[in-house]
Amino acid sequence: MADEEKIDPAADATADKLMDADKKKEPEKTPDPEKKEDPEKKEDPEKKPEEIKYELKLPEGSLLEASEIEKAVALAKARGLSNKDAQALIDEKSKLLDSHVGKQKATWAEETGKWIGIAKADPEIGGEAFNSNAEIAKRVIDRYGSDTLKLGLSETGFGDHPELIRMMVRIGRSMSEDQLVLPGSKTPTEEISAADKLYPNNSKKE
Repeated sequence: MADEEKIDPAADATADKLMDADKKKEPEKTPDPEKKEDPEKKEDPEKKPEEIKYELKLPEGSLLEASEIEKAVALAKARGLSNKDAQALIDEKSKLLDSHVGKQKATWAEETGKWIGIAKADPEIGGEAFNSNAEIAKRVIDRYGSDTLKLGLSETGFGDHPELIRMMVRIGRSMSEDQLVLPGSKTPTEEISAADKLYPNNSKKE
């Protein structure tokens, strides 16, 4: 049998020293002062979603309901989102709603803007008689419509709808002139005193 190869202890110790020297030569990594860690990302791995304190708020002037905050918190916990990411969800949802409502308002304004032109061209209520018919319609609404109705017609633009004007004009034409006197005005019958109404014979005897 061949003699077993012997390891020189001195050579082995020299090799260990050389390896230790190489490790010491490696430069130590210094933190970059300009690179800041995100406090949200630093905190999240240490906490479970249910332990994170979510402090969310609606953007100023947002059309979202306050209940959307609770929904966002529930979603953030389910997905393990940070407070920053949860707030971003609220902000994005608010922007989408604002955009949608803005487009709806623009479309509605365009539609209602056509109604007066249609009414003026209508053979029954338009033409040269449009102004007088519009006045009749206004008197009917002033006499029988509540303040809430008047406000609604003004805010929605429905006060200019040709069919509403047509209906009011027909109602007005079917009524006598004294029935369309605006509130606050006095008709000849209103000038009669209450006593004369209750005791009409007394005035004749005098």
